[in-house]
Amino acid sequence: MGESDQLKLMGGGCCCCGSLVFIIILLAISFPTLDTGEYAFKFSHWSQGPDGELMTEPGIKHVGPLNGLIRYPSVQQTVYFEKFPDWNPDSTNEVLRPPVKSRTNDGLEVSVKVSFQWQLEAGSLRNLYDVLGGAEDLLTGERVETKPSFIGLIIRLARGSLTQVCSEYTAGQFFANQSAVEVAMKMRLSETFNQPDKKLNIAIKDVQLRSVDLPDKYEDAIARTQAEEQAYETAKAARETQKTQKETEVMLATKKQEQLMLEAEAQADKTRQENQAWIDQYTKFQQDQATAYASILAELGSSTGNKFDVLLELMSQKALKEHDQSKSTLTM
Repeated sequence: MGESDQLKLMGGGCCCCGSLVFIIILLAISFPTLDTGEYAFKFSHWSQGPDGELMTEPGIKHVGPLNGLIRYPSVQQTVYFEKFPDWNPDSTNEVLRPPVKSRTNDGLEVSVKVSFQWQLEAGSLRNLYDVLGGAEDLLTGERVETKPSFIGLIIRLARGSLTQVCSEYTAGQFFANQSAVEVAMKMRLSETFNQPDKKLNIAIKDVQLRSVDLPDKYEDAIARTQAEEQAYETAKAARETQKTQKETEVMLATKKQEQLMLEAEAQADKTRQENQAWIDQYTKFQQDQATAYASILAELGSSTGNKFDVLLELMSQKALKEHDQSKSTLTM
């Protein structure tokens, strides 16, 4: 075999090896892996868009040569408009951005720390691709130069909605009823991210208004006002307590008076009944005595001289026998 034949053989071998390596690489990229917590569409290299049904189950997927996956998170995501100097979210499900800056309805600067949870609707992802593209930058933390930032648009829309809500409330309302502001924020975010006519449908699961920072002088004035209001409410409560105590004392005194009146009336009725019984008994006794003396007087007759003198003598003797020596009055 000549030298030229050897060169040709070596060139053919290199070509075969290169082809084999290319085929292996092509096969490798034709079977990407869909991780847990992700949705994906097949990305067609030829149509430059999503192709086929939404993939919801994790595992190795066959997409074919030169194709790939358009990925989206399937679990809830959390956005923090917060200030944590020593913390950066490590999870792909959390995003940290600075607090929302705005002005209240009465013109004061306000810095609002708020967080919210959102989740993609599986049935709306194909339409969402036309608006935001894929969410690879949210999942990997790296933005593709030729694609818009998925999470960046989420942040801009959310910040704009929250800023608008802050401008609709006065500083006093932020202090008086933060729960109402929180409800308004959730409603506004839901309206912003649920616009089917614009192919935008993202579910807002919950919103937490974590804190509200207003100018120091205003917060000091509010603190003093709240302290005075608390003192007023405390004094008002103490007055009501004293009023209740006095009313209770009056009620108890009235009840005692009624009880004493009932007892006095009962005692008077008892005395009246006892006196009447004694009178009735005494009257009957006197009547019986008179009847007895009349019978004696009738028995004496006229033969005994002056029968009245005899009767009086008998009555005197009886009175002396029954007389109590400790008393000076005789009872006839």
